[in-house]
Amino acid sequence: MAAHFSIHVGPLGEGHLLVNGDDVTALTAGSDLSVRPGQPTTLSLHMIGGADIEGEGIIRCTTPGGGVSEVVDLVEGLDPDLVWDEAMMGDMTRGPCGAVLDVVVGLLRDAG
Repeated sequence: MAAHFSIHVGPLGEGHLLVNGDDVTALTAGSDLSVRPGQPTTLSLHMIGGADIEGEGIIRCTTPGGGVSEVVDLVEGLDPDLVWDEAMMGDMTRGPCGAVLDVVVGLLRDAG
């Protein structure tokens, strides 16, 4: 037997999320719903804090993973002028925004 869930959202994400009749909206930063032929429907909840959810079925609760703060620190430490200069000397086939993104992704990979 799977857990019962109900999702009610508006166009800007406002609404509520019920799992087995319990409103868990305030406990989640977001959710992902996976529906694939031949696979069980899976609701993944991205938890803000601790929570108790009872039920049977596939519900995956996640918390922010490691590495996020390191990426934020790296991006905040970038010199925008240097990134722009390097991007303007790089591949421009996707335009200036694509070139800047390529530079930032390269820096993230190098810091890996």
